[in-house]
Amino acid sequence: MAEHVKIDRRHFLTGVAGATALGVAGCLVGCSSPADGGSASKDTQGSSSADSTQVEKPDWLGAPPEISNVSKTIDAEVVIVGAGVAGLAAGLAAIENGVKPIILEKGQTSRSGGGVHGAVNTKLQAESGISFTQEDIDRLIKAEMKNSGMNADEALLRVWATESGAVLDKIIELTAADGVESRINTLPLPEYDQEDKEYFTEGAYPVGHAVGPGDANGPAIDALTKKIQSEGGEFYYSTAGVALIQDETGAVVGVYGEQSGEYIQFNASKGVVVTTGEYGNNPDMVNEFVPQVAGLGLNCFYAPPVNTGDGHKMMVWAGAEMQRPPHAPMTACTFLVPQPVPFLLVNKLGERFQNEASSNFIAFNSVGHQPDMTAFQVFDSRWADVCNELKVMTWENTFLPDADKKAEIEEASIKADTLEDLAKQMGVDPEAFVETVERRNALADAGHDDDFGLPLDRLEATKIIEPPFYANQNVLIGYGVCLGGVWVNKKMQVLKADGSPIQGLYAAGNTVGRRFGASYFQELCGLSNGMADAHGYVAGRSAATRS
Repeated sequence: MAEHVKIDRRHFLTGVAGATALGVAGCLVGCSSPADGGSASKDTQGSSSADSTQVEKPDWLGAPPEISNVSKTIDAEVVIVGAGVAGLAAGLAAIENGVKPIILEKGQTSRSGGGVHGAVNTKLQAESGISFTQEDIDRLIKAEMKNSGMNADEALLRVWATESGAVLDKIIELTAADGVESRINTLPLPEYDQEDKEYFTEGAYPVGHAVGPGDANGPAIDALTKKIQSEGGEFYYSTAGVALIQDETGAVVGVYGEQSGEYIQFNASKGVVVTTGEYGNNPDMVNEFVPQVAGLGLNCFYAPPVNTGDGHKMMVWAGAEMQRPPHAPMTACTFLVPQPVPFLLVNKLGERFQNEASSNFIAFNSVGHQPDMTAFQVFDSRWADVCNELKVMTWENTFLPDADKKAEIEEASIKADTLEDLAKQMGVDPEAFVETVERRNALADAGHDDDFGLPLDRLEATKIIEPPFYANQNVLIGYGVCLGGVWVNKKMQVLKADGSPIQGLYAAGNTVGRRFGASYFQELCGLSNGMADAHGYVAGRSAATRS
């Protein structure tokens, strides 16, 4: 048995034997829907259009399609709509409970996005000497609830904490059989007090697992798909779920899929699981639910064209209640040296505007309020030595630049022998910029950051004193995923406005609401994927075992 490591935000290394670096450095106004409103008829030739007497719906929702040309009917026990990691985890659970699912996927292949999976008490963690007691779990969930401003549903976080380790173990076992290596992506763990030194901590709890060599879900998706197919599960690609089918009681008994302009009726005697992902490529939904990014012309760097909120709309048409806005975007604003490495940040006016020991994922919320949503990261010739001395934990791992990384970052940066020349190349007023640098250096000499409270050792280490000087503009500012959806309970049953479940309907992944607050944090690395794994598995199990 590995020695227990006390999981808190101060010390993770105690008791870790031989740990090494294993990898690279709510109700919407006017949209409450009754359980049977807008439901598709169980009749093959029935219409799925909404009753004209219903309350007027917001623009994003529209009316369900008229179903008139059903080409064929297929019977199943469980139908899963969406073949990302949440849908595939649901499929795995169905298989393990004696049900051969049918899985619909709008795309020609499954979407493969970010690949870090957050989980608690996995075998890989145990092998590294990391374990979580119930008190540890209480502590990390408390941190996430605070980050969410109490907008998250703690019950869903506890489902994740309870189920995620065993589910991810299954996924890692399947990917290992394909020769894919997994690792805990936050090793080596930091030796400093993250809560004390960082304004917003990243990787503060070692839950993140990288499944495969990069930040992509491809290995997990491939392994799960192969497993489900080998056990008799069927996949229908290029087949979009367009409307749920409900019986006279409002229970969901199937779903219409659209393939090449024709409809297929998929009957589901036990239930339908909706795992269609987020809605980042539906401008109306982004405007309605994520107004903080709407209309900014930002790069939506994760969401594929198929992510248009189809599952959200189907479920609301069937009576589901949507989490009220704003929903949390997964934003990013990155610099060449990842935050929370605390090098000076200035805006286009040459002014400092935040405590630099922050996070790539929420820097959007500060940089996004600067002129032209632009900021520059500034450091001097000592920067790589400073990084290797501070050993700052980022969302991915401890940032320890080697000679190649040093050369790469310096080649991509603006470089000058004087601060004035650097400012000119940045397009920033030289006088204001020099004043900012001198002010920050003077605060370090005086012993306290009166302006933004950066810890003194960080402030002293990142003084800008030795030429040549370097600067880089934020290389990305945008959002990748819109994290909001319908209400669910602990069984992942989709709920109506009164909190009662819609029988036969389950959801997981980014179709589920109340998992995050105003922003996606990386204090619990890979939490979104980890929830997709755990919640998907629970949804599939709930559907497969429904009598």
